Amino acid sequence: RGHIRLIRLKHSLSDWWQDPTAIPSLIKWLEDHTPIRADMDFAGGALRLTDPQILDAPLIIMTGHDKDITVSRQLAKDGPLQTGFTPEERVAFRKYILEKGGMLFFDDCGFNGLFAHIVADELREIFPEYPLEILPHDHEIYSIHYHLPKPPNGGDVFWGNENNAQPTQFRFQKGIIIDNRLAVVYNRKDYLCAMETAEIESRTMLRLRRSTDVYRFMSNLLIYALKYGGNTDR
Repeated sequence: RGHIRLIRLKHSLSDWWQDPTAIPSLIKWLEDHTPIRADMDFAGGALRLTDPQILDAPLIIMTGHDKDITVSRQLAKDGPLQTGFTPEERVAFRKYILEKGGMLFFDDCGFNGLFAHIVADELREIFPEYPLEILPHDHEIYSIHYHLPKPPNGGDVFWGNENNAQPTQFRFQKGIIIDNRLAVVYNRKDYLCAMETAEIESRTMLRLRRSTDVYRFMSNLLIYALKYGGNTDR
């Protein structure tokens, strides 16, 4: 059993608020299927890295589209998009992960990987001694509660194909491991899209993209953070 606080990362690199119904949907799924309870009670559930309250969150979730999509669809909030984190944000991010034992889940919504490349570059800048590495399918994240043979498919199988799913381009997730703890999960499979509850005309039909296995993976992620994170009340 456990309680975990979920925080969206508010950032200036893309449309940080994308898939707004996904995290509330995950919270409801946890209530219905697991002994975990979750909330988003800090500042509406979205904080910047420089907000000191973020240090109390066991898990932060980051997402967004490629810049061309964000700009063309006028999805950006809080001013013009930036090309990277500020020095202050990088320092705060490193403190959150290394000193507080926090965890980041990055979920790419970006189609062409342009936003994902920015995030990967930032991770290399912030954690030069801890590389992004492929997570093998036998990593504990896939078996800590629900047993998953591999990362489940997300919204990525519909990128550019509307309602006609194609084989995934991303057979593996990546992560940053610090002292044997998985501290960052870098996911190109668009999981938030697979947890949404809102039907949107411009996207794949909801009944096709919603995935029970994605909810199971996210449950595993939260259990992992509760078990190994440095700032969870066990």
